[in-house]
Amino acid sequence: MKNLMSVFKTLQVIMLILILVACSQSESTYNVISPQEFEAKLITLKNVQLIDVRTPEEYQTGHLKNAININFMDEDFKRNISRLDKKKPVFIHCAAGAQGARSNQTAKLLEELGFVEIYELEGGIINWIKAGMETVK
Repeated sequence: MKNLMSVFKTLQVIMLILILVACSQSESTYNVISPQEFEAKLITLKNVQLIDVRTPEEYQTGHLKNAININFMDEDFKRNISRLDKKKPVFIHCAAGAQGARSNQTAKLLEELGFVEIYELEGGIINWIKAGMETVK
């Protein structure tokens, strides 16, 4: 009986630890989404911040309507990106949007800075154009 109580208490401690660990792990606040999903969310969500992290030269060749250019290569990039409103949805893209690309690194940075809703364009503006989506100059 004493042995059974000891096992029961040990199981209680293990369950408590597992619950605490599960509750302390936060969900990722950013999602990589297709051009179609990206566009749909841009239309349905309010007060969005649409950020193009390409260079100004790349931005001039064509960009998403209403996109703000914050150059990833700029030495003040972190300071400039941190000026955005953390409570508003942030939509980011670069040229290709591959893992390790500028938009991916930006999404991780925004998450570290405490932004609550982040969307990264899968495949970047190249994928956007391939999907037949509109850009402006």
